Amino acid sequence: MTRHIRVCFLLITFICSSQVLIAQNYGQLWTVELSATVQSSPALITLNWEANQNGNPDTYAIWRKIKGTQGWGNIFGSVPSSTLTYTDSTVSVGVSYEYHVQFRLGNSAYAWGYI
Repeated sequence: MTRHIRVCFLLITFICSSQVLIAQNYGQLWTVELSATVQSSPALITLNWEANQNGNPDTYAIWRKIKGTQGWGNIFGSVPSSTLTYTDSTVSVGVSYEYHVQFRLGNSAYAWGYI
């Protein structure tokens, strides 16, 4: 009886572990991994990201807000899927900004990133 319980426990543990790994892989595939380069003169912020492995979206949409404010508002800019950078030349030195980059693949699949 004790051996039967141990085998069941190990089987349940294995099944639960494999589901967690799948969830982590899925999440990573639907992420836009962002980095930013800041320049003070002239004031520029350049966002960079790598191509997503799930396919080619039509466009990347970009939102911007001042750090700490609520809501993202309307789309701030967009670039075609072949472009993996976006330069914001409307920034002010001394102001902190947050960016949200998103692409849509098909009718219901999205990937996004924040910086």
